[in-house]
Amino acid sequence: RTSYEIKLKKDHILYSIEFNNKGMLEDIERLVCFMDLPDNVIQNIADHLAKYANYQIRKSQKQYSDPSASLQQLFTTAHANESRFSIKY
Repeated sequence: RTSYEIKLKKDHILYSIEFNNKGMLEDIERLVCFMDLPDNVIQNIADHLAKYANYQIRKSQKQYSDPSASLQQLFTTAHANESRFSIKY
């Protein structure tokens, strides 16, 4: 599978935007502070990583995806109405 990812900064927020090999939007990711994730997400990640002796979380991103949404819709409404989108951490 081939995809293309661009990184940009908009309104002081860092984004990664992924497109498929035809240039269609696949998802948008926003850089977030790991400690700002929901407590259950942090715990699940910690439980998963506990089997590794040493690790350091360097970056975390919140992913928004909606096949019917345009890039502009994701930018303008992701923060206002997150329940509309599929969100992954």
